[in-house]
Amino acid sequence: NVLKNEINEFDNSIKEFRGSFRKTAPFRFDGECSLAFNIIENFATTLDDLEVKIKDLREKEDLFELPSTHFPEIGETRIEIEQLTILWNFKRDVDKVYEGWKKILWKDVNTNDLEDQNKRLRKKLREKGGAYPAIKGWEVYKHVDKSMANMAMVLPLIFDLHSDSIRPRHWKQLAGVCNVNTVDPSESKFTLQDMLRLNLDRHKDKIEEIVEAAMKELKIEKKLAEIETFWTAMELTYSPHKNTEMHVPQPSEELLETMEAHQMELQSIYGMGKFMEYFKNRVVEWQNVLRTVDDTLKMWTAVSRDWISLESIFLASADIRSQLPEDTKRFEGIDSEFKELMKDAISEVNCVNVCSVEGRCEALKGMRERLE
Repeated sequence: NVLKNEINEFDNSIKEFRGSFRKTAPFRFDGECSLAFNIIENFATTLDDLEVKIKDLREKEDLFELPSTHFPEIGETRIEIEQLTILWNFKRDVDKVYEGWKKILWKDVNTNDLEDQNKRLRKKLREKGGAYPAIKGWEVYKHVDKSMANMAMVLPLIFDLHSDSIRPRHWKQLAGVCNVNTVDPSESKFTLQDMLRLNLDRHKDKIEEIVEAAMKELKIEKKLAEIETFWTAMELTYSPHKNTEMHVPQPSEELLETMEAHQMELQSIYGMGKFMEYFKNRVVEWQNVLRTVDDTLKMWTAVSRDWISLESIFLASADIRSQLPEDTKRFEGIDSEFKELMKDAISEVNCVNVCSVEGRCEALKGMRERLE
């Protein structure tokens, strides 16, 4: 009876231990890994002591030829301690990896490599869940799984934000979305941690909108740069008139084809709405510039063509001059004006500059009207 009472009391203490373990073991724990391991180790030490006591009781049961008493809570607890240790070791490894990532300078971030590492970690966790199904119900498992899922969501955003399309104005927009004063990855000590602190996963849709706008704006920026570079360098060529010192404009085929293409591209850019807004002044300016160049060149070539045709009539034929004195006098005035315009123009080789001289297009229009 004494032994049975001792066994009953011990069984109650085991049940009490089991209850304490299920309640306070780090199945759900927000503290540091080191504290979780301390808790696990304390329970494991207590469990070892209980198993020693069980061995002592079994020896007494054998002595009195009593059947062995089973304490299933001991085995269950031992299994869970082993599984908790495996899971917390994995969590510690994941935390260590993530902490290492946070120290990476922004300029050195290789998102593809980080995504590959994260995928391998997630695969390992799934394998552990497959090997020990019970752990998938534990909060610590869910917490680790969620942290890696969040990282899997954040890393593509990091990749997008690492794009060359992102400009200071976009970082300013990101700061507004994330409710911080400033975001400045150009700062030499800016790290991945600084970006992760923004909780990007909470603002996924807004960030994707910023990135989408940045990428479309980059295309506009590149196209405007292409247009500006072309017209900054494009020269207007002139051809000599007969064997004289007089020259007339002769736009190249490249100039005329590019003129039409760039005007269409600018019109297309203007139709891009909010993505064009930042560049609106430049777009409108270049639309006006190319419209002026186009109008001036068309008028210039028309005047040149008419002048060449009439010059041989009025200045090379005495009969015509005597028969049409008023027309001859009017043409001589236009001839003098056109030659003066050409004398001034030929010193400027840049097409935009020579076509954008104030009053030039209007002067040519006036000549055209009088030549007709």
